[in-house]
Amino acid sequence: KKAFASLVEDTTRQAQQAIAPALSTLREIVEDTDGKLIWKCPNCGNTDQNKMNVARRTCGYIGTQFWNQGRTQEIKERVLHL
Repeated sequence: KKAFASLVEDTTRQAQQAIAPALSTLREIVEDTDGKLIWKCPNCGNTDQNKMNVARRTCGYIGTQFWNQGRTQEIKERVLHL
């Protein structure tokens, strides 16, 4: 049992390390100075929606539009389960 538990822990740790770069992109929704949720490029820091494309999975489909504040907040609060 201990060997199996150790194997599971090691595998979980390796998986978390492997996806860590992808997880950093989940922080792409931030608040502006007025408290409005805006999209921010995780690579260059751009927040101008006219100069970016955003694609997110919503309701089983890949959406490429900018969402309203309620949907944006829901996307921001999503949790990745391993």
